[in-house]
Formats: sequence, C-alpha cells, structure tokens
Amino acid sequence: MLKIYPNRTSIQVAMVYKGLNQKSLSEKSDISPSTFSNFMNGRYSISAKKAKKIADSLEKPIEELFEFK
Repeated sequence: MLKIYPNRTSIQVAMVYKGLNQKSLSEKSDISPSTFSNFMNGRYSISAKKAKKIADSLEKPIEELFEFK
C-alpha cells in the first residue's frame, strides 16, 4: 500500500509564498485542521485525494510536496 507523507519544508515554503498558515491551508484544501496538523507532524499519512487537494491549493506539483513510500 502506498503511503503519502509531507515534504514539510516544501509545503511550508509554498505556504509562505501563498500567504497561508496551516489553518487557512487546511480550510482551503477542505481538510480538518486537526487532520492536517497530524499529517504535517508525521503522525500518519494521508490519501492521494487529500494530497491532491493540498497541491492544488498551493498550485504546486504533487511530487514536489509529498514523499511516496
């Protein structure tokens, strides 16, 4: 099973460029703030659908923001 983890630095840099904080990105991506926080802190992976929503919100390629294991 493919697991998707954040490339924290890439996501944080993209958030700065977009002027977003974690809460606003989670809302824009339609992901609960607690789920987003747990994901960003490496507590668990997320689905490809949620990863795509984050990438779309940040207007970045999905492979630039995530690690696939």
